Amino acid sequence: MSKIIIFPTNRKVREYYLKLENSLTFDKILCVEDFFLNLLYEPSNKIKASEYESSIIMHIACEKTHKSKELKINENFFTFLKNKEYLFSFFKELSLERKKISDLMCRDYYAQYDEHLEILDELLKNYLALLEEKGLYDDISLPLSYDIDYKFLDAYDEICFELGGFLSTFELEVLEKISKHKKLIISFDTSKFNISYLQELSFLKNCELKISYHYEVDFFDKKILIKEKIKENNLQIKCQAFEFRSLQAVFVLDEISSFIKDGIAAKNIAVITPDESFCEFLRLYDYNNTLNYASGKNIKETLFYRKLKTLIQALEAEFIFDDDKTYFETKNKIFDIHNSSLKYLNLEEFSLFKSKFREKFEYDFFENFINKLLEDENTELKNFIEIELNLIRSFLQDEHFKKLSLKELMHLFLSKISSINLSLLGGSDVTVMGILESRSMEYEAVIVLDFNDDFIPKRSINELFLNNEIRSKSGLISYDRRENLQRFYYENLFKKAKKVSISFVENEEKIRSRFLDELGLKSEYGQKNTQSYLNAFKKYGAFHPDLKPLQAPILKHNIFENPLSHSRLSSFLYHKRTYYYRYIRNLQEARALNPKSLNTQFGNFIHEMLNIYYSKQKNAFVLSEFSSLLDEKIQDGICKLELELFKLKLRTFELNENKHFREGFKVLFIEKELQKSIFLNKDEKKYEIKLQGRIDRIDENKDEKCIIDYKSGKIEKDSYQLAFYKALYDENATAFYYDLKDSMSFKEEDSKNLQALKELFLSLLDDIDKEICFENETNKYCPYKSIYEKNLK
Repeated sequence: MSKIIIFPTNRKVREYYLKLENSLTFDKILCVEDFFLNLLYEPSNKIKASEYESSIIMHIACEKTHKSKELKINENFFTFLKNKEYLFSFFKELSLERKKISDLMCRDYYAQYDEHLEILDELLKNYLALLEEKGLYDDISLPLSYDIDYKFLDAYDEICFELGGFLSTFELEVLEKISKHKKLIISFDTSKFNISYLQELSFLKNCELKISYHYEVDFFDKKILIKEKIKENNLQIKCQAFEFRSLQAVFVLDEISSFIKDGIAAKNIAVITPDESFCEFLRLYDYNNTLNYASGKNIKETLFYRKLKTLIQALEAEFIFDDDKTYFETKNKIFDIHNSSLKYLNLEEFSLFKSKFREKFEYDFFENFINKLLEDENTELKNFIEIELNLIRSFLQDEHFKKLSLKELMHLFLSKISSINLSLLGGSDVTVMGILESRSMEYEAVIVLDFNDDFIPKRSINELFLNNEIRSKSGLISYDRRENLQRFYYENLFKKAKKVSISFVENEEKIRSRFLDELGLKSEYGQKNTQSYLNAFKKYGAFHPDLKPLQAPILKHNIFENPLSHSRLSSFLYHKRTYYYRYIRNLQEARALNPKSLNTQFGNFIHEMLNIYYSKQKNAFVLSEFSSLLDEKIQDGICKLELELFKLKLRTFELNENKHFREGFKVLFIEKELQKSIFLNKDEKKYEIKLQGRIDRIDENKDEKCIIDYKSGKIEKDSYQLAFYKALYDENATAFYYDLKDSMSFKEEDSKNLQALKELFLSLLDDIDKEICFENETNKYCPYKSIYEKNLK
């Protein structure tokens, strides 16, 4: 007698075939998804919509739906792509549970609740109508109009269906229909977490079910065929808390080693990752290729995907593309994240792409570019992308599709391929998988990572539309029941194992999952011993740098050995450690991937514009002319609103400047570079002190010279700057700050005078032969602090 055997997962199917070895069988083995895919069809000969088509059709439906913005279903195509999963998941659940949106109405939860549901109802109707119009169907529309291919079942005498979770109303309906055509046996295990659900199923209502039993039931006759007590191992779960998440990688390898020493074969060990992103940590520390990964490697980890993502991000950013071929080698170049990324990834096509980015896409251009990015990738990835390109090519005549811009096509393409997983070759028989892949599987040893409240239980995206109370009263599966299903998966996995080890992060931000206590299994909690696991990293070739901060250097130093600028003097007085690295060790500051702060950038821009203006105009300030200059020369990164607000202040600046010029002053120098020596007597000895610097502006009239230093930021009190400039240029000149931030006028503040500066120089002469501790008053803005603090964050 031949039969079809249906398992919850493909992994269970593969395991079943492996156990058969060389046995001859005529049974057909399928996973649930493939079974329904073979069994069901759309009777009107419609074609199944691809993800590209369904995404575009749903977006068109959103545009057609009245008040869709009220539900934040954004009509912007790019925002829609990021959030479309919520809509498709919600509508698919309603379809599978045989519910209409009207079933959710009139429950008075909040004032606009029914109105919001009406919007969703209109959206769903628009979407289904567009599918019908194009002769397409999908997972949402199929349950509304389907037929069963009974010929597919004719070659088999019996269907054995292993129930590994919940059945939707639609799936139950299909099973009921085929049970009238073929003998259908449903097998399942009971637990305190799923028994209430099982007892509500129509074919089990007359069956007396007990907890912790395995059952096989005839679906049509509603009779129990087999009832067996589940053998449970009297195990004790080992639990280990960690302060740092990455240390769990060492825990995994340590536990696997322990299990194998206890005689458990590698193929009988499973590592469960509730959050699959942790696989990246595991691969980093799995130097001996101990693990294989069921999910493979996501396409997002490939250079191809990163190049495509980087290009799109750069195309959407406001920045000036730097076509310098020696970008990274050019001295004093200010790096930015987009230019740096484009240069590093050799994406020299940026300018060409930018010119076409917002235009209607040209398929040949798009295909050629994608194939160029794929040149150095492996065959598997090339094959996946070729399938996607063929799909896109098949839609080129669609009126909506061919209207897409290159930008929209690239976002759609990126959204579609982001779920592709590639094979990850190598590794032993120890498998890393998610909890859903472990359904119905049995392992002698199980390790579960990240057993934290933010990962277990896993939340459903459908919470966006319906809360737990509404779901329960509307006949949909409640979140409580969903959580119980997850509890069942973990309990089933643990009870069949001989050894179970669990790890989680426990610190100020993270707590272990409540599931750990609710499962009702004996647990042994290990003491936090972070250091021992840190030490274990040494076994895996980890690098352990000495992270103890460096002590401040102590040495003799003659500040007057070289010409002295005010910035060097100020650094020596208040930021000695910064001075040490900049002027004694001669280390250049690290070049950040971002330009200077917005305030500094704006101040430098205004400063530069004043220099340009006064290079031509020497004794007057005309606001209209200067405003035109600002508009003409405005740079990327300058906020236009801030510039307009600054222009309002310029009215005061104009009044003060022209008053100054009416007093006979005219601009004599701008950005004046100067060098000068002054001489001081100390202990009957004459000392030469060489000064150097650059003064923003020097004005003069027939009686006076005036030194001006522009200040767009805070004006420091008790500064030696004005006195330094007088010593550098003319001790008899007057010196002022020009406040470009607030008052737009001359300010002297409480600056140190010339005599105070000379007394400072004399005191510094006393320190030439003394050892100095080069420590900063504060390290907050020191560009070198990562060196001596050894801060690697």
